[in-house]
Amino acid sequence: MPSRDRLQRQLLELSIVTLVTIIIWTGYEVYNALTQPVETRVTKAELQPLPSSLDLEQFDPLRDRLVIDDEAIARFSFSSDEFPEAPVVPTPTPTAPSPEATPSSEATPSASTP
Repeated sequence: MPSRDRLQRQLLELSIVTLVTIIIWTGYEVYNALTQPVETRVTKAELQPLPSSLDLEQFDPLRDRLVIDDEAIARFSFSSDEFPEAPVVPTPTPTAPSPEATPSSEATPSASTP
């Protein structure tokens, strides 16, 4: 009969091997699913060209289903009076920056000295 420590070690080894197997198996299945080409089957009826003119009778069932009464439209219509105009904020005009002296560790003569 194995000791308790040996049993725990064997269970840990089995758990690690199982985890590695699951990760490899899942990775292989994902790779396999992404690399296999997808078979698309198209019937001859789907390959026939569409008619150049529309049959307007086909739209009648759609018109019968779509009913919007005037009251529903009035609830969702908005007038321009309901929305206040955004305040106009003047944009400041940029001014030319004045040259400023920056500190430096070394004095250099300027070319504009008389």
